Amino acid sequence: MRILTLVVVLIGLTSEVQGQKTLTIDGGALPSGDTTTVGVHIETDESLAAWSFGVCHDEGLLAVEDLIETPDLLSLLQGAPPDFHVVEAHPQGWACAVVVCLVGCATLPSGSDHLLYQGEYRAIGVPGEIATLEFCGTIGEPPFSVVMVPAGGLSTIPDTVGSTIEITGPDPRLFELTAQPATALYDPGNGIAEIAQQVTAVEVTPSLPPAPITSFTLALRGGDNFVLPTGVEAGSAILVAGPPDLLTIEMTPVGVVVEAVIATGAGIDEVLLPRENHLVTIHWASIANTLMFNFIGLSLPMEWDGTVTFPPAPPRIDVAGEFAICTTTDGLLTLLPQETFKRGDVNDDGGVDIADPLSVLSHLFAGGSLSCLDAADANDDETIDIADGIALLGWLFSGHSPPLPPFSSCGFDQGTGLGCAIHNSCP
Repeated sequence: MRILTLVVVLIGLTSEVQGQKTLTIDGGALPSGDTTTVGVHIETDESLAAWSFGVCHDEGLLAVEDLIETPDLLSLLQGAPPDFHVVEAHPQGWACAVVVCLVGCATLPSGSDHLLYQGEYRAIGVPGEIATLEFCGTIGEPPFSVVMVPAGGLSTIPDTVGSTIEITGPDPRLFELTAQPATALYDPGNGIAEIAQQVTAVEVTPSLPPAPITSFTLALRGGDNFVLPTGVEAGSAILVAGPPDLLTIEMTPVGVVVEAVIATGAGIDEVLLPRENHLVTIHWASIANTLMFNFIGLSLPMEWDGTVTFPPAPPRIDVAGEFAICTTTDGLLTLLPQETFKRGDVNDDGGVDIADPLSVLSHLFAGGSLSCLDAADANDDETIDIADGIALLGWLFSGHSPPLPPFSSCGFDQGTGLGCAIHNSCP
């Protein structure tokens, strides 16, 4: 929980604007895919003890890549940072709050141009679009109010002057980034689940010839306190070019951030573009006890959100030295409880006899159906093939090893499993 008690006390009583107090943010023009630094200025006719505000932008046109507290801000308290200062980044903007000195020993002096914050923005819209930047009181939970607190006075609502950024440049490359849906089974007896999720990219820029992806950044938020990221591996599209020059992974309690620099070489453009590309596979695992005795299952949204880390990491693809415009599609992890079954009881009659290997062979060669694939996977190699029928025949008639557990009684698959839709002979 954000600690804003002192700020709330200071701004609990709010008056109308007194004197001249103004917040201003820079604007201008920015080529699509490029970044620029935007300054936020405070003008005040009297010294200020505290302030807070948010800066909102068009989420589909701009992305915040960094937030900088300037040296002027960080030296306000007699050469040191303010006693309390916080900055938060969100997909739709950022917000800040400051108390210069908790005991009133220092203030922001009156003046016409205090440059205290700078935001680094990347243009993610297409040329011709115009993004707005405006001061707002809707960022954060609870939201940061737009107020200034004079030394020894009541909180006042300042004037605000927003701006626009015109997005310029030639037609950009456009990519669709997708967190693919993924499904996994788990044993409700222990609640252990592991799930692998692919992230893919598709270029949708028919007016431009193919060019190699040279780097990318992606960040996903999700898990809802049921799963955590455990690792990330390079996808097939990257590995065709050889191991990536750089693959960094940041796993947080609320999501994962991946940054990659791809080794480029001959033929890489034919491999990476314009087809759908498997960039990475993210591995997730259940948090201890969260799925234990859950016999229903659940679905977990995985959302594109660069604010799982700071500075923010909005989705980004670099194509031959130029940043592409990225649209995103969220993913969904589906976790389903396994059915109990008895390995080898392929026909689900409660026992294991010659009819069961015949059921395996019928499925393989005569189109027979199986209601529980795990029961037919006699050797537990995660595939159904002739080796399973042979393994059952060998145990029944040649003294070979019995099928792997669960065999003598009903239970759960101890590995990943193939799935078991129905096994009526087990409770």
